[in-house]
Amino acid sequence: MPDEAPPMIELVDVKKDLGGRRVLDGLTLTVSKGETLVVLGGSGTGKSVTLKHMVGLLQADAGRVRVAGEDVTDYTPRELAPVRRRFGYCFQGAALLNSLTVFENVALPLRETERLSEADVTRRVAESLEIVGLADAAGKMPSSLSGGMRKRAGLARAIVRRPEIVLYDEPTSGLDPVISRTIDELVLDLRRRLGVTSVLVTHDMASAFRVATRLAFLHRGRIHLEGSPEAFRSSQDPLVRQFLLYVLSVEGQQ
Repeated sequence: MPDEAPPMIELVDVKKDLGGRRVLDGLTLTVSKGETLVVLGGSGTGKSVTLKHMVGLLQADAGRVRVAGEDVTDYTPRELAPVRRRFGYCFQGAALLNSLTVFENVALPLRETERLSEADVTRRVAESLEIVGLADAAGKMPSSLSGGMRKRAGLARAIVRRPEIVLYDEPTSGLDPVISRTIDELVLDLRRRLGVTSVLVTHDMASAFRVATRLAFLHRGRIHLEGSPEAFRSSQDPLVRQFLLYVLSVEGQQ
């Protein structure tokens, strides 16, 4: 029997202090190939910090970080460069450069890290914009886009290098329910069409339950509970129930 493939991402007993505060306190989390993991938790619990450890934007104070079985905990920026090329990162605010067109924003990762002809860059960008439904927006400036269009442009940039893993930081934050559902459908479509492994952090429970194959609840710097969406819906864990009731009540007021 062949050896089982290692997880795409492993965080093992990771600890991180920021601003004199312990943010991650022995966090252990595994992400399997092809799954869509949603990390939940209250504000300031370390969800975005967790994502940044996965892609090497932050380095653990203690513990280990592995990507596809490769221990990258102590890698230098130069050693991390090929590892980061396996990732796409969809930032919370889309993080588009206002001085560049949508096309130029999406092309930026290719021009910075890949040796491609201009024809190949154009083809890749066009394919990515087509996937997210922005084929007609290539020449527009970010300032002319709606919030949902900016999110989709950010997603096109995250997938333009065809990464194995895509990290999403609050992908539906600030969007109305109709546009949020569109973003969710894109996340699901990327998993189906490209086979990407996805990790999302979000407060949007409707979105979380739509896209997740597994959920993990972060509390006091550790994973308090993880399981399927069905397991979370029926969970009687007091902390999880309190969180879900609070978030759903806030969503109901919006």
